Formats: sequence, structure tokens, C-alpha cells
Amino acid sequence: MHIVKSPQLSVFEKFGGIRPMAMILGIAPSTVKAWHYSRSIPAWRHDLIMRRAIDTDIALSTDELTRIRDDSRPLKRGRPSEPTSVAA
Repeated sequence: MHIVKSPQLSVFEKFGGIRPMAMILGIAPSTVKAWHYSRSIPAWRHDLIMRRAIDTDIALSTDELTRIRDDSRPLKRGRPSEPTSVAA
């Protein structure tokens, strides 16, 4: 698996998103989602994340795990909104 290597991407984007990151790390997506929401990854997980980044050819620094940048694009949430009609 080869993920884009852009320094402008958040750690989550570099892994391809929350679910792909969870799958690569072998942990529950809800755990990664909690990290994403809090913008904080526990220090005891950093070694695992760095090993998996190396294994999957993802350019990542330890600094990116401690200073998590905002996503370069908004996270998609839920279903697309339904068109609403306006009463005349």
C-alpha cells in the first residue's frame, strides 16, 4: 500500500483516513476517531504508528504525532444532505 507523502496532510490523512489507519494499526476505528476528535494520540501508541508508517511507506515524523495538524480538507460526515423544498 502506498499513501501520498505530503507534509501538508494530517497524520490521519497520510494513512488514508480514520478507517484505513485503524486497519493498518490493527485497532478499532473508534479509537482512531477519538484521536482525530481530540487531536491527540497517546505517546504509548507512537512506536506502533511509526513502525506501521515505515512498513507501509508513509512519510511520517514523530513531531507529527505530537503536533497533529488540521486536516487539509473537511472530514466527510454522515450522508449527503437531502435537497429541501421551499414552500411558496
